[in-house]
Amino acid sequence: MARGAFHLVTVDFICLSALLWIINFTDLIPNEQLILKFLVFYMLFWACAWLLVVCISKRFAKNYLKLWQWILFLIIGGLIYWGTI
Repeated sequence: MARGAFHLVTVDFICLSALLWIINFTDLIPNEQLILKFLVFYMLFWACAWLLVVCISKRFAKNYLKLWQWILFLIIGGLIYWGTI
């Protein structure tokens, strides 16, 4: 799970970084607030999904802090939300 998580999270974060860069430094996207709010819910969904998978997995149930991807999704979602206020 940890290896698959690395590849999935890496691609997801690269795409997210590119989209946030485009939103911040260009005027290509007309309705930025709507997209940013969607990204907040997207990050919240990913955090809940990762936490659920880690919690129900017998092998990783006690090590949910070692597989910290869900915390990173919450932090990024929170920062995006904070930036939209």
